[in-house]
Amino acid sequence: MTDDTRGGANQTDALKNQLSQALIKSGIEQDKIRELVCALVDHMKSEGAEPEKVVIAVKSAVLGDATAKAAPDSAHITETEKMLQRALRWCIERYYG
Repeated sequence: MTDDTRGGANQTDALKNQLSQALIKSGIEQDKIRELVCALVDHMKSEGAEPEKVVIAVKSAVLGDATAKAAPDSAHITETEKMLQRALRWCIERYYG
């Protein structure tokens, strides 16, 4: 692995950590979360990451160690699942936009 590759991976990890930490804090504005999602997408795309890898990274940052469970209907969707849906929408819009 080259230093450039490690630097890219380190920056990806740092962006994922920033996003995860922002989601943990209460009172963080959605615009800030969206900025962090977009920064992660932009970085990974510039490094040549395929869309699937970017989506996995965003999911990982939003969910942490939790596992997303399918809800029977929208009334049962948790706040984390709602945030995941928004983050994935932003991710896809940014990657292809």
